Amino acid sequence: MGLRFGKFSSWTNFQLQHSDGWQNTSVEDPNQTEFLITDSRNKTVNRNTNWQLSERLGFSPTRDLELYAAGSIYGKRIYRPSGRYAAVDVKTYDLQYSNASAAVGGKWKLNRTDFLTLDVSWDRHAYYYNFTDTTLIDGYINGRYTPYYPYFPGQTDLQSDQQRTFGRAEGCLPLTLRKTRLVRALNGATTGSRRRCASLTVRRQTKPRPFSYKMSSDYSIRCKSRRVYA
Repeated sequence: MGLRFGKFSSWTNFQLQHSDGWQNTSVEDPNQTEFLITDSRNKTVNRNTNWQLSERLGFSPTRDLELYAAGSIYGKRIYRPSGRYAAVDVKTYDLQYSNASAAVGGKWKLNRTDFLTLDVSWDRHAYYYNFTDTTLIDGYINGRYTPYYPYFPGQTDLQSDQQRTFGRAEGCLPLTLRKTRLVRALNGATTGSRRRCASLTVRRQTKPRPFSYKMSSDYSIRCKSRRVYA
C-alpha cells in the first residue's frame, strides 16, 4: 500500500503464506531402515507458515534531495510431526527463522548529471530450534560445553545468528580536463568536461563460530570509480 502526503511518502507491504504440507507415501525406504515401515509420519513437505512486514518512508524537502528510512521483519516456522520410530520419524523440535533489516539513506542531485548518495543498512538472520518435546542436546551453554543439556517444550535454542552492517557512499562529480582535480559541484558542469563517479563501500559482518556461539566480526572496505563523459 502506497501513500503520499506532500513531501512525505509511505509504502507498506505485508505478506502471509501458509502450507499444510503433504505426504507422498508413508512407506520408508527399506534399504535405509532395519525393518519395513509403512506408517511413517515423515512428510514430503512439512506444514509451514511464513510472513513478512516491510515499511519504507520517504521525504523530499526539495526537488533535488531525497531521504528515506526502511525496515522489515520476517518470520517462518516449519512444523515437523513426530512419529514412533526412533531415528526415522521422531522429531522433538520445529524449525524457526527470524530475520530483520533496517536502512537509511538519501540522494542529493547536484545538477542534471552529478549526484551524491549515502546508504547505511543492517540485516540479521537468526535460526532456532523450537522444542515440542523434551530433548537432550550436547552444546555450549554460557560458554561451557555441556553434554545432555535438557530442553523442554516451548523453549528455543539459537542455532545461528548472522548480522551485517553495510554502508555505501557514492558520488558523480566533474573533473577538469587539464588538471585532474575535483571541481566543486556548485561551480556547475562545463561543456565537454569529464566526470569521475566513485563509490566507497564499508561492510561489517558478524557471525557465530561453529559450536561455540562466540561472535566474530569481519570488516571489508571496497572502493571503485568509473569515468564518464558529459
